[in-house]
Order: sequence, then structure tokens, then C-alpha cells
Amino acid sequence: MVHKSSKELKLAAIGNAVDFSKRNPFVSLYEDQTVKEAVDTFSSKGIHRIAVLKREGDHICGILSQTTVLTALASDPNLKQFQTKMGQLKHKTENLICVPVEELAIDSFIKMHESKLSSLGVINHEGQLVGNLSAADLLPSLVDFRTLLRSTIDYLKMLRKEEGRPEGFLVSCSPESSLHDAVLMMSKERIHRIYQVDSQKKPLAVISFTDIVKEMSF
Repeated sequence: MVHKSSKELKLAAIGNAVDFSKRNPFVSLYEDQTVKEAVDTFSSKGIHRIAVLKREGDHICGILSQTTVLTALASDPNLKQFQTKMGQLKHKTENLICVPVEELAIDSFIKMHESKLSSLGVINHEGQLVGNLSAADLLPSLVDFRTLLRSTIDYLKMLRKEEGRPEGFLVSCSPESSLHDAVLMMSKERIHRIYQVDSQKKPLAVISFTDIVKEMSF
């Protein structure tokens, strides 16, 4: 059944997949609008990317992402928002939904979908955070859905190897880390969220780029 579903998806029309989740509407701004307007749009819409249009003809001339904006803002570490400690952020998710390492990857993705989330923490038997499973991690399985029948931790190890990352790749910070350091770390590692953990590596909260954008009020 899983293998059959994989084949059917490959043949599906792109138009049927666009914003299938109803969480990624097409949003645009003109190229002469301000960065503040972009930040406000990211914050209010909860989206990750904005199409940039030319005034003449309304054709797309580029794509602006949360990552691009925050990385550019991080070039000025003196911005007062960047001095905030991660533990003091107003926008973050503290009631984390995590899955155990032995959970089948397909069941983890189903739980992610049912919870209307874009990521889940992966914890070991001691409750320590050992990985992050995101919606983007589903993409490699489109070659063959049967890879989703592996345990979540084995599925993550497979992905990280393909990405050229260590098997146990995970980006985290302490409550005392600065927001500026977190943004630089997220930009460097090309990730969209960072976990806040305690001294025993147990998860306290997760902070996404969307959360950080909401903190960046001018």
C-alpha cells in the first residue's frame, strides 16, 4: 500500500499539490516596499517566503525568505532585540510534542500532520533530545515511501548521511544563549528552528524563524 501510494504521488499534477496544507498561501510585495513591511507580513501571515513583484507588469522578480531577512538583520548585533536571552523570548513553543526514537517514521509524520505542526522533537529513553524531524524531511522518502517504515531515529540517520551531516546532527541552545547567536547558528546550519534544552539535554522549548520574526518588531 505504501509503495503504491508513492507511485501515485509521483504522477500527481503539481497544481493539485500547491498549498495542499492550506498553510502556505501565495503572498507578494513590491520590490520598493520596505524590510519592515516584509517582517510584518512574515509575522502576521506566519509564512516563510514572499514573492517579490515588479511594479510594472506585476511579474515576479525574486523570492524573499525569513532566513534572508533575519540573516541580513543579524549583521547588526547591536539591535536591541538580538540582546534578548533565548529563555526570555515571548514567542516560542514550550508544550513540545516529541516522539520516541523507536516510533516508525510514517507514524511520526502522521502525528505531525494530525497535530498541525511542521516538526517534532525526537527523544531517547531518558527523555533527552536526540533529533528533530521536520516536514521537509519527508521529501527524500518520495523516491520510495517504504523508507518510512524504518524507526524515526534510523530514518533520520539515513537522511543526515545523505546530507553529509553527522548522524546525530542537532542544533540546540541554552536559555542563556542570545537571540543573535541563535540566528547566526540557524543561518549557518540552514535550519528553520532551534531547540532550547536544559543542562541534561532535555527539551524546554522550540523556537522557529517565524517566532524570531515576531520578536523583531521595529
